[in-house]
Amino acid sequence: MDTILAFPLGMVVSSYKKELDGILSKPTVPYLMTGVFLMLVLLAHKYTGNDIYGLTACLFCCFVTLAASLVTLGNPVLAWLGKNAFTIYIIQRLPMIVFSAMGLNQHIPLFVLLCLAVTLLLAEGLSRIYILIDRRLFSHV
Repeated sequence: MDTILAFPLGMVVSSYKKELDGILSKPTVPYLMTGVFLMLVLLAHKYTGNDIYGLTACLFCCFVTLAASLVTLGNPVLAWLGKNAFTIYIIQRLPMIVFSAMGLNQHIPLFVLLCLAVTLLLAEGLSRIYILIDRRLFSHV
């Protein structure tokens, strides 16, 4: 199954944005809902595998959206992620390939945490290399 269900989900969320923002403005609700969506993603994956990939993809989108609502704009973590988004996008598959070859994809929580950590470390390293290359190439311009 494809992630095509994420599009109508986004339309529904957009249609009820005012109501959802009102619910999410309460102090504890976003934290509770983020936890619930994360648990639903993990449970759906554990008990169904990839049989309902579209549902787990939608739940993951809800989780990320809720988690993003917990972080204020101007946050240094968000600034770093925005600055390094392309690098993260390009290299995210490399740790997945390596850790899958090592058989760690059988242990999903460990696999996800390791892939995330290594991807972020690689992104930071590449970002520093890009800065050095830019300085070297454009220092005389």
